[in-house]
Amino acid sequence: MSCLCKGSDEAFLICNGYKDAEYISLALQAKQLYLNTVIVLEQEEELDLVIEISQKMGVRLVIDLRAKLRTKHAGHFGATSGEKGKFGLTTI
Repeated sequence: MSCLCKGSDEAFLICNGYKDAEYISLALQAKQLYLNTVIVLEQEEELDLVIEISQKMGVRLVIDLRAKLRTKHAGHFGATSGEKGKFGLTTI
């Protein structure tokens, strides 16, 4: 994170991955260092944990949502696309 602090003020730190309490706390610490930090939510359950930890730390965070599209595609990750895909939030 210290290297990122020396970069552009317009750069974003996108946090996309498994979100446990330690991961979320680290992302929030990056926000406290004035990095443009965004946590990408992939499952509904992650939202409660992000809200709880951000309130404890007193940090207002930007979140983003990974959408689960209904369309399937070919290619390397084709098997994980569509409605039965493992990651992402649906509109239902």
